[in-house]
Amino acid sequence: MAEVTETLLVELNQVVSVDSIHLSQKLGISHQNIVGAIKSLQSLGDVIKVQEKQTKKWQLTDEGNMVLEKGSHEAVLFKAIPPEGILQSQLMASVPNAKVGFSKAMSAGWIAVDKNAEGGPRVTKKVESIEDIVQQCLEKISKLDLKDITDVQKNEFKKRKLITEIKQVSYSVSKGENFTTTVSKQQVDLTPEMISSGSWRTTQFKPFNFNALGVPAVTGHLHPLLKVREQFRQIFLEMGFTEMPTNNYVESSFWNFDALFQPQQHPARDEQDTFFMSEPATASAFPMDFLEKVKEVHSKGGYGSQGYRYDWKLEEAEKNILRTHTTAVSTRMLYKLAKEKEFRPVKYFSIDRVFRNENLDATHLAEFQQIEGVVADRGLTLGDLMGIINQFFQKLGMHRLRFKPAYNPYTEPSMEIFGYHDGLGKWVEIGNSGVFRPEMLLPMGLPEDVSVIAWGLSLERPTMIKYKLSNIRDLVGPKVNLKMVYDNPLCRLSPFLTSHHGLSSSSSVPQCLRDSKFVFIHNDSHCGPLRRPYDGPFRVVAPCDKTFRIMVGSREEVISADRLKPAYVDLTGPVTVAQPPRRGRPPLQQAEPTNQENAAELESSSPRQQSRSTRSARAVHLPPRFTSDDHKASAGGSSVASHSHN
Repeated sequence: MAEVTETLLVELNQVVSVDSIHLSQKLGISHQNIVGAIKSLQSLGDVIKVQEKQTKKWQLTDEGNMVLEKGSHEAVLFKAIPPEGILQSQLMASVPNAKVGFSKAMSAGWIAVDKNAEGGPRVTKKVESIEDIVQQCLEKISKLDLKDITDVQKNEFKKRKLITEIKQVSYSVSKGENFTTTVSKQQVDLTPEMISSGSWRTTQFKPFNFNALGVPAVTGHLHPLLKVREQFRQIFLEMGFTEMPTNNYVESSFWNFDALFQPQQHPARDEQDTFFMSEPATASAFPMDFLEKVKEVHSKGGYGSQGYRYDWKLEEAEKNILRTHTTAVSTRMLYKLAKEKEFRPVKYFSIDRVFRNENLDATHLAEFQQIEGVVADRGLTLGDLMGIINQFFQKLGMHRLRFKPAYNPYTEPSMEIFGYHDGLGKWVEIGNSGVFRPEMLLPMGLPEDVSVIAWGLSLERPTMIKYKLSNIRDLVGPKVNLKMVYDNPLCRLSPFLTSHHGLSSSSSVPQCLRDSKFVFIHNDSHCGPLRRPYDGPFRVVAPCDKTFRIMVGSREEVISADRLKPAYVDLTGPVTVAQPPRRGRPPLQQAEPTNQENAAELESSSPRQQSRSTRSARAVHLPPRFTSDDHKASAGGSSVASHSHN
């Protein structure tokens, strides 16, 4: 670059001004290097004056360069014709770009075609020799010699895509006020040698260009985990849950294990599964009355339990660990709830990190995020837990769920939650759930009739399912491809939507509906203000992808799946009488008959209707068409238990 700069100054010293393109052609130096030297001299101040110019330039295309090298298409085709001529089919097959060349050669009068020749049309030469004007013109254009090229030729070559017009930026350079032919090189960096020798005082430095733009920062891309985490959080908030504080990653073994009625000899408390803290190794601040009750229920039992019957040690409970689950936070919150003057139902949730000493594989990490939901109220059962889990996961757009009985030290009954992973092609455990044991709740001071249901799952596995990732290390860790983070769109969790809610029906039927033996049918848009929103329950004959075959009375009908909701039927209980649920204001109450005639008239004027009790202490109306003799139990009638998933 320094040599080009000096050459430019020498040339400019001999004339008033120079053009960058002409100088490039004269010196045989690329125009880009000439422009670089001009920009370098511009940064020195008033050494030179520069004026930018834009000119149009014709440039050969790739096809034009091929014509320049081998000749035009028509000339190549002409040379391929032997003196005796050639069949047109053979000529077209043997010459590249024969179609264009044949047309141009015919227009120029170079060739003739005998259509009546034996074997088919035959091509012969009409002239002995030709002059390839196209090739000659392209050679001049490549050398920027356009004085003999007409506009008609330019347009013809452009139409044939042999040349293209480009805009070229050039510079007119003239002498500045401080023009000189010798320019000292400006330094860019201040070096330690300049400082130690003092040469920086006389060194000329290149000024900073504060107007130069830096590399654009890559921002605005959320990791898939953050996207799904926020959607989980919004779902909890929509369901009326309150977020728990989860900022204590380090937890004592007492709150993480002992308060949850998990024995001290449990394998989960070994170093193979838990990360123990070395500093500080122990904790000492415990509510002593609660600690004594926990010790008692572990060692000797209580509250209807015989306990574990072992020597409970305070030293084990004092050990600090990296929490293995956020249930430790739930325990603290439930203890705080128990200390309130009057019990109040609560719904808590948390989403935060937990740590386990796991073997790393495609679906396991030593550090992951756990999602936990806790509901405390009077009279909660396993059915309530299954219902709220189904509702929760349907909002996530995950309809293929399975429950499997499991064992947890602090819940009874307990269930594992499985979801189907399309990428892995198998069922993957995505969570755990259960009803907290009395041995955990009663030592806190909660009322005996209060039940607490809870479930937990990792954040990573549902994210893998939604983004169709088969390896968790593609989602978290040092091997994550950042392009995946940049390119992934927002992943909207699509719940199962029904048309009678004013939304388009989904192509996926929830597993709870697919497994139902009985269903309710929505009355759709014909439902009046005092008419029931759902009829039924009706027996399912066969479920399909989008429709169900339903036995309605004595006939079989095909009903769209988006008009159905599950009805859980139990044909073993006693029959009770109750009115069906209605929309709008309740109907007017019938006055009690004043005599036997009025009673008989009332009984004869309305059909006998039966209702059957449900597990949730509600009643579901059974129309006469459903209460036929074949549905009645042999002893004591039948009952229908309904748990609405509406």
